[in-house]
Amino acid sequence: MNATLEECGISSDYIARMFKGFMDVIFVRDDCYSILDWKSDILENDIYSDAAVQAKVDEDYSIQRVLYSYCLIKWLKQFYPQKTDAEIFDQHFGGIYYVFLRGTQEGKENGIYVHTWQSFDDLQKGFNKIKSLMKKKRAQEKEGDEDDE
Repeated sequence: MNATLEECGISSDYIARMFKGFMDVIFVRDDCYSILDWKSDILENDIYSDAAVQAKVDEDYSIQRVLYSYCLIKWLKQFYPQKTDAEIFDQHFGGIYYVFLRGTQEGKENGIYVHTWQSFDDLQKGFNKIKSLMKKKRAQEKEGDEDDE
């Protein structure tokens, strides 16, 4: 996946300091592209219930979840140039899967969390919120740098 952070509207120097990671796998099923991200985290008390896994993703990977999904939509645009982002989302986005390797068991679904949004607008709102927070943080850092001088 070669969509740059700048193409997604994010300053790469700032995000690189805040966020590290890669989309481990993009897979296609029924013409829908999904992200799979392997996690090796050890959850508290080694419990991988649906609630524990969702809480971990919400706490530690909520920004990643939005950025990966948003960038996948933007990357898919090169294959569907005639479609809007919303149409790509509706017709070709299959969600994001987090698989906590330590919590998976044969024949069971524990340790796996799946997420998508109701609409591209919801995803866009999440992305815009992150973008806004990052701009505020950058402005605060610049003010701090100027105070140090």
